Amino acid sequence: MLKQIYLELIRSGINPIGYDQPDYFDEVDASITLPKNHHIQIGESYLILWQSVEKGEKMIKEVELDQIDNSKAVAKFINIVKKQLN
Repeated sequence: MLKQIYLELIRSGINPIGYDQPDYFDEVDASITLPKNHHIQIGESYLILWQSVEKGEKMIKEVELDQIDNSKAVAKFINIVKKQLN
């Protein structure tokens, strides 16, 4: 999922700053660092766009993923990210 989201961001014109993969088997979340103090948290069944603010982090949007076909959810989420960063 990390690779798919990363490539979709690049295709949509967003240049991610970097990414983190889980180090442990039981740790399922990965993250992608974005410009303007934003990052994406990638879980097994969700994507969350976060923004770092003065007092911590603010959740911008959460999208649940369909276990069978998540292409529409990913496309919707990428559009939300794009709007947030512009």
